[in-house]
Amino acid sequence: MLKKISLVLFLITLSNSVALAETITLANQGTYVGDVKDGKPNGQGTLTYLDGEKYIGQWKDGYRDGKGKLTYVDGSVYVGEFKDNKIHGQGVFTSKSGSRYQGEYKHGKMDGQGTYTYPNGKKITGTWVNDSPVQ
Repeated sequence: MLKKISLVLFLITLSNSVALAETITLANQGTYVGDVKDGKPNGQGTLTYLDGEKYIGQWKDGYRDGKGKLTYVDGSVYVGEFKDNKIHGQGVFTSKSGSRYQGEYKHGKMDGQGTYTYPNGKKITGTWVNDSPVQ
């Protein structure tokens, strides 16, 4: 009998730590569909923002965190890493005009090694700091 009770308690503890897929409305943000833990996006999910932007990817404690894809209202797209709700890490941003940056980001800005390609094909490759190339 004691073994059965221990097993039941183990299962209850395990089920409390598993993220569950849900649809929730986030105040002043939009509609989220995906894994939820403690009432917050956590795991894999999609947030469709009120303004039409859309993020598909990983979440941690209610923040974009990990790999994801952010599609802007104007059609520009970022695919890459996020940390604490900001673009951070390796990624590729492609603007609606066709310009493209592939490289490192820090706190939402091009920062580190990367290549910026203009719509006409001209490229700038090198080190970037605070969205600007270092000469």
